[in-house]
Amino acid sequence: MRVCFVYSLAAIPFTILGVNTLVQLNERLIEITLGIFLILLIPIRRWMRNQNFYLKLWQMALVGAVIGYLTGIVATTGAINTPFFLAYGLTKGAFLGTEAASTLSILFTKGIAFHQLGFLNATIIIQGLLIGSCVLAGSIFSKKIVLALPEKKFLLLMELVMLISGFSILAMSF
Repeated sequence: MRVCFVYSLAAIPFTILGVNTLVQLNERLIEITLGIFLILLIPIRRWMRNQNFYLKLWQMALVGAVIGYLTGIVATTGAINTPFFLAYGLTKGAFLGTEAASTLSILFTKGIAFHQLGFLNATIIIQGLLIGSCVLAGSIFSKKIVLALPEKKFLLLMELVMLISGFSILAMSF
């Protein structure tokens, strides 16, 4: 839970900064860069794992700041948290819980910032709550499956999620 707190503590103010920067940047260029970056992180994560490289708690604050900022700028960052939480050493249940709580803190902050800037109406808020409820239900139902997976299969599954997310972000940019 410490990693979630440290990550979110840095991510929240940078999410607000990202939302306020959004109106000044070319979102398409950012999404293309983000999609390519996410795909390239797969071999980088493997190399880091082979080198026995793990992120430290203070480094997760830096990761939270960068991802918070990016999340404020683009519609979605997909599974960009994944390689960093894995590089911190989280797997399976610890990974799922930390990733979910950290993402919730960023998205909640993003929603408040967009609301304060006048970009969110009741319909969008309801849609967001419905989507969030479905994601939560999916996480609850998939927990047993994920916990039963051997670690290698879990890591391969997370890489697949990163790959699909990267290509999805690229597709959304066009």
